[in-house]
Amino acid sequence: SLGIAALVLLVVNPRQLFSPSFQLSFAAAGSLALLVAPLIARLHAIGTWRPTPEHPYPPQGPETIRRWAECLFWDERTFQREQKTSPIRFRLEKASLARTLNRFRLQPLVRALALSLLVSSVVQLAMLPLMIEYFHRVALIGIVLNVIVGATIALLGVVAVSALALSLWKAHLAAYPAALGRWLTDATVASSELALRSPTLSFRIPDYSGAGVFVYIAYWAAVLYLAHRLHAWRPLDPPAAHTWPPLIARRRERIQRARRWALGVALVLLALNLGLLITHPFPPPRPKGWLRLHFLDVGHGDAALLELPDGTTMLVDAGGEIGATPAGMPGEEEPEFIEDRPPIGEVVTSNFLWSRRLKRIDFLVPTHAHADHLRGFLDVVRNFDIGCVLLVRRPWHDPLFAAFLQEVRRRRIPVVEIRQGDRLRLGRTMTPQVTATVLWPPPSDRQPETWENEDSLVLRIQYGDVTILLTGDIERAAEEALTVSGWELQSDVLKVPHHGSRTSSSEAFLNRVRPRWAILSAADPVTGRFRYPHPDVRERYERRNIPLFHTGQQGLITLMTDGRTVHLSPFGR
Repeated sequence: SLGIAALVLLVVNPRQLFSPSFQLSFAAAGSLALLVAPLIARLHAIGTWRPTPEHPYPPQGPETIRRWAECLFWDERTFQREQKTSPIRFRLEKASLARTLNRFRLQPLVRALALSLLVSSVVQLAMLPLMIEYFHRVALIGIVLNVIVGATIALLGVVAVSALALSLWKAHLAAYPAALGRWLTDATVASSELALRSPTLSFRIPDYSGAGVFVYIAYWAAVLYLAHRLHAWRPLDPPAAHTWPPLIARRRERIQRARRWALGVALVLLALNLGLLITHPFPPPRPKGWLRLHFLDVGHGDAALLELPDGTTMLVDAGGEIGATPAGMPGEEEPEFIEDRPPIGEVVTSNFLWSRRLKRIDFLVPTHAHADHLRGFLDVVRNFDIGCVLLVRRPWHDPLFAAFLQEVRRRRIPVVEIRQGDRLRLGRTMTPQVTATVLWPPPSDRQPETWENEDSLVLRIQYGDVTILLTGDIERAAEEALTVSGWELQSDVLKVPHHGSRTSSSEAFLNRVRPRWAILSAADPVTGRFRYPHPDVRERYERRNIPLFHTGQQGLITLMTDGRTVHLSPFGR
């Protein structure tokens, strides 16, 4: 019936085959049909066994499984009652714990709890590859949470029906079960959120792609073979006769030996691939001697991942959501941030980091406190192990920054203060050394401290002879101050300031930087609300013959350099 249901759904809409909900639903249902149901049936047969004409021999199988099945299903009280009226009396050796549980009438509770955990464990293991592939999550606590939440929801259903029935009789009486139902709902949500916050019980990991999908294939191959062996297992069958002719006996022995060997291989394969799924021990690819800088397509916002040759990682901004388009024509001012779901930090930034096989980011570097740069860090901090956060400002009064810093402190991530003039040596000792110089903003004595566009962090990254200038959202005033400063601004690659708005990329600033390439992070100008870059800004770059790469039009843009040469690779050529 399960296969027929899947076939009907696929005939109606074949695209459902690639739908996560379809795959998860049938993985769960398939695990119940192929693993849980036959396993419980065989445990019941073992646990309730007593000699009968059909099954005169004791169950065949490991002693541990036999005792566990007896603890769940053996009814000692019923057996003793039958013995009193039976003309033939005999004694059976059963697990002492099974007799105790049955005597004190604890067996139904223990059986319900044990079978619930068994069902939850099998379903979780069956869906694990899909959970990692689509949600990058391993929720070990889910095995217990499924039982708790299932019981709570069942109780909630009873309470809700009671409230409805009472409301039809006397409305004021329905307030009591309704209040209990609300408390149960809040308790269910709170317990789930609290459990999922534990990094050891629920954590995020990269998925496998390319040749790595064979980890999924090997995992499910082992599961399916174990399901086959489970269906072929007949624990109550009589022991094999020992009167076979020698030739047949030797052949049967070889078959049994091969089956035991195959079962052992399947168990080892399952354990090995389970470990690979949960730990994902493979490091990200690192071409020797090459630095990579990825500019992510996060719509209207900034996010750039720096990967050093030694594997050190730095995330400069993480994108974020912008609210609905205001009435009228798009303007130059950024609208108020309105949270969107799913968030950019989860579906774009975190997903890209996972695609790079990353589980840890060494440095988080926000350039300023605007949502389209900072908001995504909330998801990144929750999803990855973070080395430290580099901050040049602390605008305590800003709600978004306060939420970000609260999350950082809750996870005990070190915060390092940086200031104008600092020269950071990134990564371990290597030749040439990667450095990042803080050019902006200058120290501020303003209270309360602000972190707006003009206060954006400006970093000049140098690797060998190649330099990259990351400018955040600085505008004309900051550009003018940098232009007349004594800082070295000339850079091979320029991250276009403030998404290419007309308040930035001034003539004097471009003359000082003299970039060979420019990369603009903004939404597609055809569909985006701001239509960045502004025509005047585009004209300034074109007049200087500076190639302008646009994340909204070309997608992810990857810069690779060995310290001498530069290669820029747009995802959408």
